[in-house]
Amino acid sequence: MTTLFQIKEILANCNKPELAKELNYSSYFKALKAFEFIERATTLDKLLDSGFYDFNYTLKQLLLKLTDIFKLDKEQLNNEINDFYIFNDEAKRFKFNYIYINTDFKRNGESIIALRLLENLRIINLSHRLELYFKSTHEILPLISQEIKKHYISNINGLKFWGHITDYELHLFGDIFKFDANGDILTVN
Repeated sequence: MTTLFQIKEILANCNKPELAKELNYSSYFKALKAFEFIERATTLDKLLDSGFYDFNYTLKQLLLKLTDIFKLDKEQLNNEINDFYIFNDEAKRFKFNYIYINTDFKRNGESIIALRLLENLRIINLSHRLELYFKSTHEILPLISQEIKKHYISNINGLKFWGHITDYELHLFGDIFKFDANGDILTVN
């Protein structure tokens, strides 16, 4: 059972006005708002990612204070919070990594606005690919190669509007890897 679930369970059945005083809230309604925010949370990740702050505590401070008051395992909560930050840092590492799809497209008077709106059809975003997290570049490249093969097979007739696929460019941690349609690496920049 996660520490957040334990906190939510105790919060639901405790004397909230007394708890608000123990936490040094000047207003019971401010405390109640913070308690309700915690009780509505589904996961610790979403809770910590919300950026909640009530001028008394940050969310992390409030959770740690509640673990002290409720006599829960503070070390377990710290570990859960650290796991969140480690995962969040890894997600940030992938934020600007993507695969760009090159095609044989030749412009024939299409408006620049239309081209820009359809540009996302040429990009495969990697920021939410959890299977790539916590891996080195050498471990990621074979996975990307497989992804490219699957993508090419599913788009063998070309990308809508953009035409036939010529090659792929993987933008990964500042490097650019060029792949052919079979998923083989052509060049590294």
